[in-house]
Amino acid sequence: MENRLQESLTDDLAARFQYTIEMSQEAVFWLERNGQFSYVNDQACRSLGYTRDELLSLFLWDVDFDFQREQWREHWNNLQKTGKINLETTHCRKDGYIFPVEVSAFQVTFKGKEFHAAFVRDITERKLANNILEKSESLYRSLFEHVPDGILVANQESYYLDANPMMCRMLGYRHDELVGLHARDIVSPLENENIEPALEQIKFKNNYSRVWLFRRKDGSTFEAEVNVTKMPDNNLLALVRDITDRKKLESMLAQAQKMEAIGTLAGGIAHDFNNILSAVIGYTEIALDHQLQDSSGARESLENVLKAGFRARDLVKQILTFSRQTKHEKKLLTVGPILNDAVKFLSALLPASIEISLDNQLGNETIWGDPVQIHQSIINLCTNSGYAMRANGGKLDIEASIIKFTDKSPDKPVKLSPGNYIKLSVSDTGSGIEPAVLDKIFDPFFTTKPKEEGTGLGLSVVHGIVMDHRGEIVVSSKQKKGTIFTIYFPRTERFSSNAGSAAVN
Repeated sequence: MENRLQESLTDDLAARFQYTIEMSQEAVFWLERNGQFSYVNDQACRSLGYTRDELLSLFLWDVDFDFQREQWREHWNNLQKTGKINLETTHCRKDGYIFPVEVSAFQVTFKGKEFHAAFVRDITERKLANNILEKSESLYRSLFEHVPDGILVANQESYYLDANPMMCRMLGYRHDELVGLHARDIVSPLENENIEPALEQIKFKNNYSRVWLFRRKDGSTFEAEVNVTKMPDNNLLALVRDITDRKKLESMLAQAQKMEAIGTLAGGIAHDFNNILSAVIGYTEIALDHQLQDSSGARESLENVLKAGFRARDLVKQILTFSRQTKHEKKLLTVGPILNDAVKFLSALLPASIEISLDNQLGNETIWGDPVQIHQSIINLCTNSGYAMRANGGKLDIEASIIKFTDKSPDKPVKLSPGNYIKLSVSDTGSGIEPAVLDKIFDPFFTTKPKEEGTGLGLSVVHGIVMDHRGEIVVSSKQKKGTIFTIYFPRTERFSSNAGSAAVN
């Protein structure tokens, strides 16, 4: 519409104009200089709930509270200067209902008189749609920012357009560093040849799932499960889940199942073997009681048979302890004195070339356990360390203290719950353990010792004892620099009213 209507319009053109305005789905208002409505169309009446005569008696500020009488003159002058304005405001119906509107207003002159003409559109539905969209976007952004998995958004060439905070933390990049990188920049070089086939599969199937080996900014790697989906805009959305902890737990579960199976088998064999040994030892002792002459070769042979029987019986005891098929009495016990006694025993057991150091910070702290098994686990660990230093001697450090773990403790072993624990640490300066066999050292019958020097049950027995006491054992080792074994036992409070009742902190 032209800014200035010509007064010379023909009656036919004026009629056409009037008909068009009346049939419009937008409300049309003409306002005089004093702010009063001088013309309104049918849609204006319907939208506000007034009759035409009622509306023509009102002023703008009667239906739009944002335009007060005091502001009208300024608004009139501004529109005269600019010629046209577009804005959003609210209108009030006759029944008091307020709704949002979009207004396009401009200055017109008709028959020598100035007016403001305004086209007004009800935008209630658009506002509702926008609110829903904003809430949806807010929800998406909240999920994007706080989901515990990594999220990557990439184009079809696998250049990254966006990443959530978790993904940035997983890879060690800032957001601005990660955006713009290509898939080959964040995966192991071993995976580069798999990128193009993956993109081809996504192109035709719209999704892709696989475990990838990622490379952090510092060069370290980790495995992650990746699920990629093609979005409606053809960009790619990738959900990335670090499975490092899951792999560890799966490995631990497999190890536990293997240990349980071997323990059951070993226990069954040990019981049968023990029965046979009892007969061998018993009959040998009877034969020796027949007072064979000391010079008799038969007596010497029988004595050797008896010694071998006793050694075999001790081996059976270790097997039964490992398989947890022997009966042990657990009670509330103080670990500190047990540790002191074990170290005294070790002083006589280990060679003088090994220096023993004890740092026992335990007071009256207690655990719920079997004193014989706790003593045995300490002895087994220390003799194992002593064997590693048998050639050149060294230093055996034994430490005991109290440690508290929370959910956020970085050094908390995976299996342990938050709480207070008694920590026993045995470290040596021996030859260390080869990385290739480090995860096998607790397997029953596994040993690096010669056949005549080891049974492969020492560390297995320790592992079984610790697990039976709801604890955990951790090992770290460097070749030619030594090994550290650390045991954690749940600390138990002592109750004076009933020593048999205990609660783990």
